[in-house]
Amino acid sequence: MQRKTRLMALVLVVALASLSSSALAKVTEVSFWSPFTGPDGEVIEQMVKDFNEGEGQEKGVKIDLLIVPWEDYYTKLTVAVASGRGPNLAICHSHRVAGFAGEGALLEFKPAALESSGIKQEDYISALWQAGEVNGHRYAVPIDAFPRNLYYNKTLFRNVGLDENQPLDTLEDIILAGQKITNPEAGVWGYCFGVRGSWVQRDFYAYYWQMAPSMFSADYKGVAPEFAETAKRVFQTNLDLIHKYKIAPAEPVAYGPLMAQNKLGIAISQITELGMLEKSPGLDFGAAPTPLFGEEKATYALGHNFVMPRGRDQTAQKMQAANSFIDWFARHGLEWARGGKVPASYAVLNDPRFAEMEIQSVVASQLDYMRIPPAIPQIPAIDQVIVDNGEAIYAGKASIDEAVDRMIEQIEKILAR
Repeated sequence: MQRKTRLMALVLVVALASLSSSALAKVTEVSFWSPFTGPDGEVIEQMVKDFNEGEGQEKGVKIDLLIVPWEDYYTKLTVAVASGRGPNLAICHSHRVAGFAGEGALLEFKPAALESSGIKQEDYISALWQAGEVNGHRYAVPIDAFPRNLYYNKTLFRNVGLDENQPLDTLEDIILAGQKITNPEAGVWGYCFGVRGSWVQRDFYAYYWQMAPSMFSADYKGVAPEFAETAKRVFQTNLDLIHKYKIAPAEPVAYGPLMAQNKLGIAISQITELGMLEKSPGLDFGAAPTPLFGEEKATYALGHNFVMPRGRDQTAQKMQAANSFIDWFARHGLEWARGGKVPASYAVLNDPRFAEMEIQSVVASQLDYMRIPPAIPQIPAIDQVIVDNGEAIYAGKASIDEAVDRMIEQIEKILAR
């Protein structure tokens, strides 16, 4: 009897092991690289966990998340793809999609596969959706946008007798408010913008597009005829805020800490900085759209996208599994928006809970005139040209005429490659 019982128990163990093995075999694991750290990293980790424990489990999909910090991200992604060890799913800025696609590093999102996963063009902001298309093929699906916007210190506004709810719509508004707030003896600045690094180029684009429709010729073989005049106007406008009106520092500053110390009134930044400002003790601040420095409303924006890198581990099954996570993310992107993003999906934008997010809603009000760099592979190199020459102008190492002439020569060489 005991022998028979032991035999039955053994049969049961083998059967359960077989069942468990069979169940595991049905799970499709998708490797996913994300560069988000800090608060964004915490959110993406929780969202992956929620998917894996919910809809992912139901669909037999498991997302394996690896966080690679921004400073190393693109280098490591490039090396991994080149060696055939790229992840199944990854994050990519909108202005880098064309470059990766042109190098053959990305797999195409096929229309039929997207449709079967519930991913539809009409569910996404048009400008963000179009940024993922290169030469008629889709290589990215948008997650969010982060346009340029303005932050202002309500405490300082009240201290100098300004209405904390007054419009900051135009260059004149910025100058008038900045002059009232600026107090050199107390180390207080009225206004701050990017004079070093990537923000030089981001502010340049934002105001250039307010003054002229395009930086490039229609065939992207050179700069637009009006480029020189418009570029000089942008740089002169910003230089005047430093030297003529004396409301902005010529040196780079950490604007968040300055605002928290009530030593900065207005800053041009982006929605991704919201978390940092919200965590600044005692800071009472508001947000407004990018002010009008030119004739037409426009602001610069980039977006984060899902892409599928080419690799030995990529299969149709994994690609379809990745699509199921992308669709889920779009439908559950409210938490992602809370951290300081404008969602790419109308499902989130139209959610009444998004309307309750005051700062995000203000920034999202710019969607109709938000501009994203064109989907050409040379954009990152062109961005660096603008940064290098803009830094030289703001540091007094080159005149505007010299720097813009050099920019044109360098940009046209890049476009000719």
